Amino acid sequence: MTRRRGHLLFWLVLAGGLAGDLLSKHFVFRYLSGLKDTTKGQELNVWPGVFKLTMRMNPGGPFSLFSGHTWWLAGVSIVALGVILYLYLSIVRRGETRGVLSLALIAAGAVGNLFDRLRFEKVRDFIEVTFMEYPVFNVADVLITVGAALLMIELLRRDPHKRKQKNADAAEV
Repeated sequence: MTRRRGHLLFWLVLAGGLAGDLLSKHFVFRYLSGLKDTTKGQELNVWPGVFKLTMRMNPGGPFSLFSGHTWWLAGVSIVALGVILYLYLSIVRRGETRGVLSLALIAAGAVGNLFDRLRFEKVRDFIEVTFMEYPVFNVADVLITVGAALLMIELLRRDPHKRKQKNADAAEV
């Protein structure tokens, strides 16, 4: 992949993922807020026994860790985005654009949740799986998880001998 395509892929995936996250949160919360039957809270059983849409405002991080520490979590997100941007620019500059997709997915999810933290001081979650015990989550969480999984696969697929040879070649120069 060329540098130009790497840049294009990164920014298109980031923009598309961010749009998907923010639009899904907006429309699901808007729809669920309009439901008249609120005896079970603001939820809609989409596929009984599998998943439902449930309005939740998460004041913390993943699994509601660090609840109430919104500004600290926002700071961590900003630092993480800085690291992602640095990694993205370094791999594109070196012409190694295979990890671009994973970094773009992680960045899109981080920006989506950061937007919520800055605007609402909480993160809007709405996807609830009902066939197992798991916290309610959102599209940004899915983007981060898929991006991290792709990044791990990419790192595991790299040949350690080639990496050592590159480092040795760079040290000689």
